[in-house]
Amino acid sequence: MGTWGSGPFDSDTAEDCLEELEGMSPQERKAAIEATFRSVRDGDGRLPSTMLPEEVIVAAAVVAANASAGRAISWHEDYPIEEWLPKPLGIGFSAEATEALEVAVSPEGYYWSGWVKPRDRQEARESIDTIFAILRSACSSGAH
Repeated sequence: MGTWGSGPFDSDTAEDCLEELEGMSPQERKAAIEATFRSVRDGDGRLPSTMLPEEVIVAAAVVAANASAGRAISWHEDYPIEEWLPKPLGIGFSAEATEALEVAVSPEGYYWSGWVKPRDRQEARESIDTIFAILRSACSSGAH
């Protein structure tokens, strides 16, 4: 996997996910993202063997970008992801994103072992924390 930064879309896997989502309608995107979250939920606290953490991170970041609190952040210069999902998102969708992201980036999980440089790992953590904060805000405030 090629990685060129610590943001949620800064890897080959993330770019592949974005390209796939780009070709879908808003309803199809939502269904695809829901399927990602459902697969994680069905894994009983673990990612399915066929899924990479970056796939869940992208899905959660797209949900965050479409939440009210996420609209103020510049997410991706090549993809207008802030407009990719039908509004309102609903509290349940943000909650599903939060739960799936917690599994994908668990402290002992595969995702963190891939960061060789402590500074890069810290920047990735900050990026993930931003996504969590937006999703949790959407869950607690009912904002969508």
